[in-house]
Amino acid sequence: MYKAHIKAILLSFIIFEFCFPQSDSSFFPHSEGDTWVYEVLTWDWSYYYQYKEQVIFDSTDQNGNAFVIMHANYPTSDGNLYYMIDSTGDVYPTNSDFQPYYLRYKTAGNKGDKWALGDNNPHEYAQIYNIYNGTLFNVDCQIKIISFYTADSINDTTNILDLYADQLADKFGFYRRGSGDTFEDTYLQGAVIDGILYGDTTIISDISDNLNIQNNPDTDLLITKQYPNPFNSITIFNFDVLEPTNLNLIIYDIYGREVIKLIENKKFSRGSYSKQWNGLNSNVIPVSSGVYFYHFFSNQTVRHGKLCLIR
Repeated sequence: MYKAHIKAILLSFIIFEFCFPQSDSSFFPHSEGDTWVYEVLTWDWSYYYQYKEQVIFDSTDQNGNAFVIMHANYPTSDGNLYYMIDSTGDVYPTNSDFQPYYLRYKTAGNKGDKWALGDNNPHEYAQIYNIYNGTLFNVDCQIKIISFYTADSINDTTNILDLYADQLADKFGFYRRGSGDTFEDTYLQGAVIDGILYGDTTIISDISDNLNIQNNPDTDLLITKQYPNPFNSITIFNFDVLEPTNLNLIIYDIYGREVIKLIENKKFSRGSYSKQWNGLNSNVIPVSSGVYFYHFFSNQTVRHGKLCLIR
């Protein structure tokens, strides 16, 4: 049934493939074979996973509207996502017959533009919150931040509840989601766009397995403060040792690879201490911007957390 449905879609669009060019939206690339790998980290650092999306079908009608099927692989499931991208670059999620649900992304819009998310999402709206120039995978690009929120009306400015924000980068498409009520951050780890590899598209195991993270109660160690976070050059760990113990403090990257041992099996007596990290690895080489993890453990206690380094 699934194959027959795909064949029907292919036959219905094949005539246009020879007569009309592919619809283009630099903020939502959709050439067949384009692939994205994302990494997701929950706010309490308890779970990390990756997922992949790949364009398996892309066609354009006589009006310049593109019809796209993406296959998504999640840790526990997979399935297809259907989209229509109109001739202006606006992106609509659709059903399997390409009937649009609502306007998701207004990729050609300007800062401040607002729109409703359709009848099925009453009182839910989107707005282009900001547009700025940035760099992604060493490529200069323009980035649009689109915030999603609830309100009594599209012009309401007092009863607003922020849900989350998506960031789109031209040349790459969706590359980040965070804040609001998602309780997790999503980042683009790597992509293959028009046959060109950007970043890293390797799928690895759960970061919790790599870091051997545990959640033991504090018995001999208390981390009082770690600041600043995010940081640019130096971040400082303040901690109290409640009972004499041996301590280790190790920094890992998001793939579970050790970056540097800041403290290695060192004996501490009772008292208050601090330790700083200057963003260098064990070879005294500056590490790149990104998310890192600290793993703090003693004879009886394990503590861990997330760091964000911004160069």
